[in-house]
Amino acid sequence: DTHGQYRFNFAHEHIREGQEKDYLRNAFRRDFEVNGPSLARMMRTMLVGWKRYKNHPDPCIRERFHWEMRDLRTTYAAALWAMKKWYRRDPRMRAMIGSLLQEFYEEFGWKTRITAPLLGRYVYFAIKREQQKLGQGWTYEPAMFYEKNARALESEAPERAGDRAYGVPRHAFIPRAAQN
Repeated sequence: DTHGQYRFNFAHEHIREGQEKDYLRNAFRRDFEVNGPSLARMMRTMLVGWKRYKNHPDPCIRERFHWEMRDLRTTYAAALWAMKKWYRRDPRMRAMIGSLLQEFYEEFGWKTRITAPLLGRYVYFAIKREQQKLGQGWTYEPAMFYEKNARALESEAPERAGDRAYGVPRHAFIPRAAQN
């Protein structure tokens, strides 16, 4: 998180300017290929925590975990079911997610085995609908621009020094208050 989406927060003598984007993109892609979806990883971590603390001798800790993990057996299991279906053509990803879903079934029993596919169908179709919208060019981020102050403009190349506004990628974040 210390790096932006387009550049490192440091300069390296062997990395030319502009290469950072490719390095970062490849790192995120490789992380996904090796470790799977971050949501599934989060669910695995939650399941490990649940198994560790569900029978804790301290009733406060036990009650807190029972309360915080109440959605594991339903909503999270349904999301795993939908992910498994989404990656049905990717044997490695399907096996990874399927293994985790199996752990959920073993831990939470028959109610989860029934609930996961029922709610999971809804989640799966929501994922498909979202993918179609994004494929048609829909985006969450509005078009943006930003302005630079005089000192920032002075530090730039002379041919751009007269410009006041530059375009930024559509996914750049600018708080709503700054947009008005």
